[in-house]
Amino acid sequence: MPFRFSLASILRLRENLEEQAERALQMAQLKVTRVVGQIEELDIEISRMQAVREQAMKEPISAAQLQMFLAKLEVSGEKKKALRVELETLKQARDHQMMLYRTAHRNREALTDMSAKLEEAYDVEQERVEQNSLDEIFVMRRHQN
Repeated sequence: MPFRFSLASILRLRENLEEQAERALQMAQLKVTRVVGQIEELDIEISRMQAVREQAMKEPISAAQLQMFLAKLEVSGEKKKALRVELETLKQARDHQMMLYRTAHRNREALTDMSAKLEEAYDVEQERVEQNSLDEIFVMRRHQN
């Protein structure tokens, strides 16, 4: 009779929970990466706007143009600030999800280890029973001769 783990359904449930937690963690990390990319793009845009403004300042420009450059820089700065706040929120959510994943992983791993140990003990017992049977057959044959 093959080994049957009595908690197999719970193990499958924990495996599913671990997979769900891992997918959620991957999504959280993807969101963090996306916002980091947006911040980097915004930094490049701000640097480009500052370079254009510096170039424009070397020539006579109207106050309206200067005002426009400053307004664009201010809007970009506000976007960056908002993205940094969003990034911190996303990092906290990712860290929380990492904790949930680690817990799910430990729970699944505990049952997997238990199953492996029980199966090993079962195999040892089966070998012992089989050896006892072989020994009994040997003894019975010796007595018949």
